[in-house]
Amino acid sequence: MKVLIIKNDGFGDLIISLPILSNIYYKNEKKLKLDIVLSKINSDLSYFLKNFKNIFFLKNLGTKFNPNKKISKNDMTILKKIKNTKYDICFVMRRSLNYENFKVMQFINAKKKYICIENTSKNKDLLNILKKTTHDWININQNNNIHEYNYYSYFIKKIGFKITKKLLKINNLKKNDIRRIIINLSGEKQITIASNLSKLLDLVLNNSNARIIIIGKTFDNELSKKFQKILINYKKNKRILNLFSKTNFHQSMKLIDESSIYIGFDTGLSHYAVNKGIKSLIIVASGGGHKWFPYPKEIKKNETYWTYNTPCADCDYIGNKQCIFRTRFCVDNIFKNNLEEEFKNFLNTKNDYINFSSYTHFLSNWRYKSKRSNIYNISNKNKIEIKTDAISKIKYILEILRFILTNKLIFFFLKKTLSKIF
Repeated sequence: MKVLIIKNDGFGDLIISLPILSNIYYKNEKKLKLDIVLSKINSDLSYFLKNFKNIFFLKNLGTKFNPNKKISKNDMTILKKIKNTKYDICFVMRRSLNYENFKVMQFINAKKKYICIENTSKNKDLLNILKKTTHDWININQNNNIHEYNYYSYFIKKIGFKITKKLLKINNLKKNDIRRIIINLSGEKQITIASNLSKLLDLVLNNSNARIIIIGKTFDNELSKKFQKILINYKKNKRILNLFSKTNFHQSMKLIDESSIYIGFDTGLSHYAVNKGIKSLIIVASGGGHKWFPYPKEIKKNETYWTYNTPCADCDYIGNKQCIFRTRFCVDNIFKNNLEEEFKNFLNTKNDYINFSSYTHFLSNWRYKSKRSNIYNISNKNKIEIKTDAISKIKYILEILRFILTNKLIFFFLKKTLSKIF
């Protein structure tokens, strides 16, 4: 039985799916041959996909694909090979289909074809391609699964597959053996106040004796320069190795493998650290990342989450400068607190999901209407739950008003509203 999986997207997206992809099988099928289509950016993760016969790495038909450019010779060779192969089943592990997915889907020769799309694009051109390309693909709808792991688990089980409960191979360090701490400054949902980097570094320096290795990069050039200036102040500290903007994915993964503790924001390497079982402190944006963090209990390993929930969560923040605020309250406000006790709790293996704000409600996908546009509540047990009752809606509105007044945002929202009207 031949199966093709299409997963040509980002680094973090693939890592979340690794516990599924590395342990997937089909009922009682012994002669299962698995092939997968990935972005070239994920070539370092092929180590975890040894159960696949063929791994097709697409150079430009992947994340950040430009539909106006010609497809490379490498990608065309792969697409022709896929077209000439008769598959029994093909499925696409993407909640929202993009141009790069459609290009691959047009070459598929399979008896059964499945997708699991959740939202349709507002882009009319993309919407027309969606209708043309997916007319003979079966869409598996679902309403209750939020996290990527649960979403895809439900999807592949619906089409006849199963998942074993093996975990990724973790590092061999003992629990209390704190030798090296990685601080990763990558991520679109990171801090925006550069001085908070000093607070984070001082917090780690003052509460551990470990060597600290700083990795990552930011595409915000202004913020990157500010980070570099702050890091110069720590140049004389022999415990700190500054590799900010100096490592690639492969080098960063190796450094994480050799570390005992990882600290980072909502980004692909944070998922890598968590999936490897490395003790991790993930500083997430408001709403807990919703679809990405925190991990469900069944695959939660050795991580702690810090967040400052705000009513404007879960914004699905993607790309540079997409947040409507100059200051990212949901992350930066964490550092207004005295974090020593919570950091010590983290070091002493007390894993938890900590909301540093008094706001407990947020609206999912508030930027656009979708099946996920619901009011959610973070319960006392740190569980994210959908709320449809009138009382929760009133509480949410009151929290919005309090958020605006507390952060002196009346003029800001008035200006935003007037700019849209006129």
